[in-house]
Amino acid sequence: MPLLNGDIAIARSAQMSDTAAGGGPPTAQLLPDGASNAIVPDLSEDARVGGLVEIRHLHGVLRNTDTDPLTGANIILAEPPDDPSVSITLVPTRNTFARRPDIERLIEATSVPGAEFSGFLLENHVTGQRSLQLGQRPGAEPPGVNTTLVLIADEGNPGERVQYVRVRRVTTAQATFTEALGQGNYADYPIQIATCELFSPLSHDFAGSPPNRLYAWQTGKTRVRRVTASDAGTFYSASRLVQPAAAGDLTLKVASIYTQLVPGTRTETPLTDQRPGAARTVELQDAVGKLQVQAASHTARIMVTEATRGYTYTWRLKPTPAPGSIAVSYLVMGTWYTLLDDGAGQLEGSGSGAVSYHSGALSVTLTALPDLGSPVIVSWADTAPYVNACAAGPLVAGSAPAFSLALEAGGQAEGSVIKWASGGQQRQAVCDAAGNLSGDATGKLMPAVGQLFIRPALWPDAGAAFELTMQQRATASKSFASVAVDAGGFAQLVLDEEPAPGSVVVEWYTAQRVSSSSGSNLGGTSIVRGRGGRQLMLGGRYFYTHDKTTTATRGSKTERSSSDTRVARHTASDDGAGHFADGLGQIDYAGKTLTLRVVTKGGSTEGYQSDYDEADAFSIAGWPAPPTAGDTRKGGAWGNTALAEEVLAASTVLVRYTPASAAARQQTATVPARQIGVNLRQQGSDPIVPGSVRFSWMGHDYSDANGLLYRDRTATDPGVQCGKVDYVDGAALIDDWASGNDPGTLTIRRLWTRKSRSTTGVIHGRTATAPIRPGGLTLTAVDMAGGTITAQVDDQGKIASDLAWGHMDFATGAFVIMFGQFVADTALTDAERAEWWYKAADVGKVQPGKIWRPRPVDPTTLRYDAVAYTYLPVDSTLMGLTPERLPPDGRMPFIRAGDYAVIGQTVTGAPFVAVAGNTYNTGLTRLSSIDVLGADGSGQLRDGYTVDLDAGTVTFNNVSGWPAQVVVRARIEVYRRVADVRIDGTVRLTTPLGHDFPAGSVLSTALRFGNKGAHVIRLFDQHSWSGKWLDTREGDDATGNYDDTGYPVAVNNRGAITERWALRLRADGQTFDLIGEHLGQIASGSINADFAPTNPNAGTPYFVLKAAGWGSGWTAGNVLFIHTVGAEMPFAFIRSTSPGSPTAPDYHALLAVRGSADRPPSTPYP
Repeated sequence: MPLLNGDIAIARSAQMSDTAAGGGPPTAQLLPDGASNAIVPDLSEDARVGGLVEIRHLHGVLRNTDTDPLTGANIILAEPPDDPSVSITLVPTRNTFARRPDIERLIEATSVPGAEFSGFLLENHVTGQRSLQLGQRPGAEPPGVNTTLVLIADEGNPGERVQYVRVRRVTTAQATFTEALGQGNYADYPIQIATCELFSPLSHDFAGSPPNRLYAWQTGKTRVRRVTASDAGTFYSASRLVQPAAAGDLTLKVASIYTQLVPGTRTETPLTDQRPGAARTVELQDAVGKLQVQAASHTARIMVTEATRGYTYTWRLKPTPAPGSIAVSYLVMGTWYTLLDDGAGQLEGSGSGAVSYHSGALSVTLTALPDLGSPVIVSWADTAPYVNACAAGPLVAGSAPAFSLALEAGGQAEGSVIKWASGGQQRQAVCDAAGNLSGDATGKLMPAVGQLFIRPALWPDAGAAFELTMQQRATASKSFASVAVDAGGFAQLVLDEEPAPGSVVVEWYTAQRVSSSSGSNLGGTSIVRGRGGRQLMLGGRYFYTHDKTTTATRGSKTERSSSDTRVARHTASDDGAGHFADGLGQIDYAGKTLTLRVVTKGGSTEGYQSDYDEADAFSIAGWPAPPTAGDTRKGGAWGNTALAEEVLAASTVLVRYTPASAAARQQTATVPARQIGVNLRQQGSDPIVPGSVRFSWMGHDYSDANGLLYRDRTATDPGVQCGKVDYVDGAALIDDWASGNDPGTLTIRRLWTRKSRSTTGVIHGRTATAPIRPGGLTLTAVDMAGGTITAQVDDQGKIASDLAWGHMDFATGAFVIMFGQFVADTALTDAERAEWWYKAADVGKVQPGKIWRPRPVDPTTLRYDAVAYTYLPVDSTLMGLTPERLPPDGRMPFIRAGDYAVIGQTVTGAPFVAVAGNTYNTGLTRLSSIDVLGADGSGQLRDGYTVDLDAGTVTFNNVSGWPAQVVVRARIEVYRRVADVRIDGTVRLTTPLGHDFPAGSVLSTALRFGNKGAHVIRLFDQHSWSGKWLDTREGDDATGNYDDTGYPVAVNNRGAITERWALRLRADGQTFDLIGEHLGQIASGSINADFAPTNPNAGTPYFVLKAAGWGSGWTAGNVLFIHTVGAEMPFAFIRSTSPGSPTAPDYHALLAVRGSADRPPSTPYP
């Protein structure tokens, strides 16, 4: 007979409990429709306060006594619980006999051990410990908050121990260790130690590895692995529509695509002074070895859309990346995963990939499909700004330390004598007319500017002083409040009296400027270049250029600077023959007139053109954008920018000189030998990279740390602090030294300089943890002019200010922010239109008459303060699950691309008294089902009425024996396939809706079982049996043969179950025992009689075997195997209760078994 509605039911399993034995095959106990607590008990006060997970094994069953199938069978959660603290999730077990441990493994299979973590377990850890110490290479990315790691002891061995741990809090520190190399030699190396506080204590002892220079685990010790997302776990649930959907619509919006699989208590964790664009570690290689320095990150992203979703992604990184600086982050099922490059061109972690550091080509393959609507973010650092200043060789003869002494200005160089004590003897040097020293020292006396540069061949004794005897004359000065500058940058200055030749010094200030969007950076950079020697004078911290043949000098010193403005103090002195140094001008002594070039016209400076996204691509589809990152990028290169220079406003030009009429007098001055200056840079004016200074002098080693200079510092000896390093001016200033041999030779072992700070016009990133609490989040960054850009993030995630534009996703923590503003094309100058970012075709693309003008920022200055939600997992002993193997918030997506879904609306009317002959109208048409239920909870009424689904009516025929009142439940459904799904709840279908659905309707994902009907899948015989359950014969055939063609094994939907059966003959060759793989031995029979073992839960046989089919020839030990497939549909029902107060005394949910049944044609074929 055909399959009827009443033949479809849900049966309880053998053990309806949360014990290890919970679950098993179906029983005769069917779930009554509408009954209270039919699956799980009432929620206790304890569950409401602390949370609880309950798991039951259920079975969809067919109760007809033939094999008519339910085709396209599926089970859905048709109505989710109306209590927000309660969630219901369905999980397919595919195993009729599944028990609680089997179901737990299915749930936890969403995460598996992945690639090895970039670090090792540092030393031993013991049971009960709530923290880990991980050793890492300096600069490696430590585990983030809520990151899950896997500890594996004795991996691959019989005693293997595995524990998943989740990081609650992490701190990092750097320590130095020493390795013995043998023969009294030692090597120091740093290790970054990440201390991770855990949510749950260690359940085993784990043997860690000792510190080592390879930053690797030791064979036989515990390995630390990352967690990789797996598609093994599939989950089904339901969510309500938050917007109405009309017939013909392809897109729906649901409240959430996640189901709360396990509960978690949400707490708020402050995130203070976070720097998502902070510097990344770059490894520089030189003759000394490897040097770890910090460099600002560049970022890009690809938005995951229907078109871009896949496992493999590629970029062309510009500027090209530094080895060991690349990180790729992607989101799977709400959890972030990361790949890092190993410095050798390979990426490892949660996926794989390769990068060419030369071309910037990057390709990654992810371990799982990223979530639709999420970004795949790549960040990297570049090495272009770094220059090895020792590349030409370590020995720099001209950099020997020297004294720079400040003197009283004025006087005559020729004949001056400098004396000092060395080795208990007096030493001296004499000056010629040009100020050059000879004798026991070299150097130069520049009386006009009051400076003495001296490099003794015989070093002064400790505490010694220099004694200078020279002819001194009185000086005069004149200030010029304003000067007229001609087209060549020259100014004319007229003195009040005739100056003495060789005594004139001019001092003035200039301002050099570039625009804030040009990409050029003037901060801390000396623009002045000279053809002669370049010497450091400590008194005024000038850099002087001079020529040994004259007394003329030129000096320049940066007084203050920002990225777009540099204020410099300049000096120039004459040569006594009417000329200034470097061709700056001339002097007419008799005419008392100076002609001096005070500004340089037509100069330029090099700068980094900050990378940013095209504004029109950035604005596509509102927020967020852009859909891709590779074709919409600008900048990311170095270029030259025009440099404008002018005399500083409100400043004066000061001329100091000795009047020609002034009388000379001999004067002796004593100057202590207190500080030595070392000009470390031999060329260029770029700042020195902190931590990169190392040189040898007089048998001792000198190195820098945090701006201080140390002598003979090692990993085990702090050394002697002996001075400091001026990284901007490129000088080492030594105020404590140890005398030794050859003071005139200094060997520079290591020195790196940096061209400029890296800048960017856009930052793609993610917060340290997620989700983020909406509201009250502020971001700040510093632009290259030193100004602070502040942007507020509103409750919708929009980032907006006068100079910033972007979006943040609070759920994932992903954000993008672009710095700059739209400016009117008519407001731009010709010079601004000539800058690299301007393109006439871009005007008006986003806003009429306007173009996006980037505002470069230092990415290391981006900061935010926020509040993150942290989820504390329920005690695993109460849950029976390992929370560390599930997402931190306990949620899992239940809607995925390719899933089948039911969009339904359920309407249940008010109770009423049913009267025979009356018709009840549901008010709906084109229904999928109508059910009549007892209002007293007695369940569904199967007979006594007829329904008209198209009209939406119920006509009552016979109500005898019915409850006093009934209710009618009507459902409208459409069955569709999901094309794609976004994490914001947007679901797109492959075919449009055929009904209108109001907000509050339900989208349920369908747990599909295919066509369900009992049948025999396999029958074969075997000569003997070892007890192993196989699907094919093992060994020889039996001596007899069962004729299953003439006498097929009979089964029906009610009695058959999915089981492998063995009928093993006893010694008499006629009697056999029936053994089930899961049920064990349950019956015995004879080949001489029909055999129909009864299924006690169905009241009908598991199968029927005819005696006539046995034939003859069977002997003791022969086995006949029969594999049956039942019509049951096993699945796990999971109720998760999160801590919270109930909104009502009771809640309800609706489970439905769906499918199609064969029915006779209305007009049979004759």
